[in-house]
Amino acid sequence: MKKNILFFLFLLPFIVFSQNPYTFNGSYSLTNNTSFPSAFSGLGNGNCGNGNTQTIIINGDLNLNGRTLNLRNVNLIVYGNLNGGGSITTCTANSTYCVRGAIQNNPNITVTRNYDCTPPPACTKTWTGVQNTNWNNSANWSPTGVPTINCDVIINNNVNCIVSTTNAEAKTITISNTGFLTLNNSGSVRVKGSVNISSTASFIIENASSLIQIDNVANSGNIQLKRNTSISKFDYVYWSSPVTSFNTSQVSPNSSSIYKWVPTIGNNLNGFGNWAGASNQIMTLGKGYIIRAPNNFPTNTTQNFTATFTGVPNNGNINTPIARGNYAGNSYMNGNLKVTEDDDNWNLIGNPYPSAINAIRFLNSNTSLDGFVRVWTHNTPVSANNNSPFYGNFTYNYSTDDYLLINGTGTSIPGALSVIGAGQGFFVKMNHNSASQSGNAIFTNDMRGSDISNNQFFRNGNTTTSEDADEKHRIWLNLVNPNQIASSLLVGYVDEATNGIDRVFDAETKLKNNFELYSIIENQYFTIQGKALPFTTNDEIPLGFTTNQNGIYTFGLSAVDGLFEGNQDIYIQDLELNLTHNLKESPYSFTTSAGDYNTRFVLKFSNETLGNEDFINNESVVIYTNDALNIEANEIIKEVLVYDTLGRLISQNKKVNSNKYSENQLVKSNLPLLIQITLENNIKIVKKIIY
Repeated sequence: MKKNILFFLFLLPFIVFSQNPYTFNGSYSLTNNTSFPSAFSGLGNGNCGNGNTQTIIINGDLNLNGRTLNLRNVNLIVYGNLNGGGSITTCTANSTYCVRGAIQNNPNITVTRNYDCTPPPACTKTWTGVQNTNWNNSANWSPTGVPTINCDVIINNNVNCIVSTTNAEAKTITISNTGFLTLNNSGSVRVKGSVNISSTASFIIENASSLIQIDNVANSGNIQLKRNTSISKFDYVYWSSPVTSFNTSQVSPNSSSIYKWVPTIGNNLNGFGNWAGASNQIMTLGKGYIIRAPNNFPTNTTQNFTATFTGVPNNGNINTPIARGNYAGNSYMNGNLKVTEDDDNWNLIGNPYPSAINAIRFLNSNTSLDGFVRVWTHNTPVSANNNSPFYGNFTYNYSTDDYLLINGTGTSIPGALSVIGAGQGFFVKMNHNSASQSGNAIFTNDMRGSDISNNQFFRNGNTTTSEDADEKHRIWLNLVNPNQIASSLLVGYVDEATNGIDRVFDAETKLKNNFELYSIIENQYFTIQGKALPFTTNDEIPLGFTTNQNGIYTFGLSAVDGLFEGNQDIYIQDLELNLTHNLKESPYSFTTSAGDYNTRFVLKFSNETLGNEDFINNESVVIYTNDALNIEANEIIKEVLVYDTLGRLISQNKKVNSNKYSENQLVKSNLPLLIQITLENNIKIVKKIIY
């Protein structure tokens, strides 16, 4: 009897926990190269021999996202679509795959295909709302149970159905009679098929919430999508319509300033582009427009504004016309404005969907475009001192630094997401070497997804947390001018980047601004530079900057991530002063005159090439003030030079010959001064103080 009991207990774990076949409800997205079955808890690591074959059912889409999925003796069944390129491999001929939906983005598959996918059972869920308004409460549905991606959903009573999470799914959604569906609190619903709304029903998508669709099918009936901004009277927002047949004048009904961008204009010298009026026009799908705040908004303070888009939700494949000119010569001046070869290549387009899109997926699908997008943020006020970014002859203009750049390395603003929110317009640049001077920007449902946040929209001043999953080690470097305006550069060591020029990892600049920081690759200038992995401390990155102003400038770190968050030091080398400074310890200030500087500074990560006598820690020199400016050093001080904010030399002593120095002839004005101290061994230390 005891033997029988022991034998039963030995078998019990296999009876209770058997998971063959194993079903994953919902869509599965790869964030790294992955193996099945080991990706699922309790299924083990699989095998490459003659063991049992594991069946895994994905009850939704399988999104490869450019990664490799390795099947280790697995029969894979996908009830939805296979998306995102990538590869599916196997270590044994026993593995098979079966996809019930569409196979998109041309994945590389070396596994035997099985065409016998058993369809899921028919499922219809009708909303009752008998307990509350929560979509995810199984008791609110008839028959009982929260809908899955295989269920046709019917909402036809007057109890509001509310989605406040990101896991709601349905095969189709039909809202009829007085049915009411609301998405709020960044909630989303993911629908395989169509969405149909009767004229007496309501489907409201609150700010930052999303309707995500999989199949390329037509919808019917109107939704209302709301998008919030915080703006003052003269602020522009870059808009794009997520619904069909929406009029530009309905976005901000009390606004008198509505424009679209024309990429190239024949009457302009060499055909550079410009703004054109766009009032009372039906918004082209996937096209961007700039629209000013309502005329009755305050001038100097911001106020909340909500745009409400009403219409049939856009879905599926959308092609938006783009164009470029044919000028490919040197930059030139048109009046007091600099024109470059890129200025007949820009196109203002926009996200056409009622959900966010992944900017990198968009760029990978549109190879006729340069590999970055520009999203207008408007973080600084209008000024008569700013050149018009795109030649509009306006009295007051914005700074072109107010664009968020996004590419495969990251975003020019630390912490921003690599997404384009619903309703957001953005600029792209058509490549000079594209096959034709006209074409289409392509949008597909594969660029959407429940993993793509819709809570980033510009202009609204909100920042979010980065969602990057690939290996990335990045530095956001600022150069601050005498007016305390910063120009930013992003350098990142990322998967798939090279040390040369990469379309999707490097963002070129043509130096249209009066003040700009950049890195240099093959004599071209970049505001984002991707670098190859693995990272090495011997790497050096040439830096350049242009400025129209004399004075004190300061290098500083805006943010870092990856290995740079640890003990890895980051140095700025000043080749003119023969100084190497650790930016991890403090910013580095220097004086300069107006001009272009491409050979003075290098970003580096090691000081091993320097002898101890050539590398001085700034803590070895102390500056303090009372009635005088006082300097104390561990070494003999040879020379002291003092500059004001305009870079003018206001005091000097070239024969200090002591480790202490006091200057009492300076007039106190509570303004920044730059102090350059030369030690006896000719090493220079530069510090900034307020005196």
